[in-house]
Amino acid sequence: MDVMIFDMDNFAIHLEPLLRRYPGMLPLRSVGRLKRKSYWVDRTFTTYNFSFILKGKGVYRTTGKEWQVEAPCVITQWPGVPVAYGPDGAWDELYLMYDETLRRALEARRFVKRSRPWWAIREFGRVTTVLDEFSECALDADAPGMVDRIDALGSELILESLLGADHPQQDPAEAAVRRVQALLASHSEDEHDFEELAVDAGYSPSTFRRHWNRLVQLPPHQYLLQCRVLRAQRLLAETDDPVGEIAERVGFEDALYFSRRFRQATGLAPTRYRDKYRVAAMVPREKRNKG
Repeated sequence: MDVMIFDMDNFAIHLEPLLRRYPGMLPLRSVGRLKRKSYWVDRTFTTYNFSFILKGKGVYRTTGKEWQVEAPCVITQWPGVPVAYGPDGAWDELYLMYDETLRRALEARRFVKRSRPWWAIREFGRVTTVLDEFSECALDADAPGMVDRIDALGSELILESLLGADHPQQDPAEAAVRRVQALLASHSEDEHDFEELAVDAGYSPSTFRRHWNRLVQLPPHQYLLQCRVLRAQRLLAETDDPVGEIAERVGFEDALYFSRRFRQATGLAPTRYRDKYRVAAMVPREKRNKG
């Protein structure tokens, strides 16, 4: 394997020839890390690439558009699509390269999307944790089984960056809907006035509902019910709390109505669901109560 190591923080490693013990993940073709990178790239790649800009800022151009980008963020390069990008002065970059034959797999995981050529990472802590482990494994890529770990960590890096992303291509209506979605999911036990939420988001109720139906494809009251049932599923499996108490905690005043809606959603009565999926027996009661 051809490995170029400039120092412990800089490397370029070709992983494609390495034998995978557990194939099936997204195999990385090459990876690299460049601290204090000062040069520009202006080319057309034959691979799918994810460039994690970890420190610094610069410019990213593709498909006739230009963006000012600032770390932490991810910029992408697609096969056959010309790109030009580089730092204002210097930046720190980690890149992941995937073979063009993985297009369907990358799209199926929603890792690549034409309308999302780059994204800013809003929650960088988790990405940093994975990045440290990734870099450590990459420098020992020849060790037995290590390439499998690197493949897994590469996918985890992309996933964590997306989960904590602030998408610059997200239109205002989608951003408003996603904010309301997050509110409902985090406060599913409360009652919500959807018309009031629409107005607070800056839209008329009818316009907001149209955008909601387009993006969520589930009426707001059904989405809220789904959030309540999902929370109830966790509480049933992870605690010994009585079913009636769980019903109240997730937003149902009537335990019988809760049981009926829970069974409609999951196919099981709450007690049967607990019997089938309970994990609380493996956790000491004092630890469960603290959680």
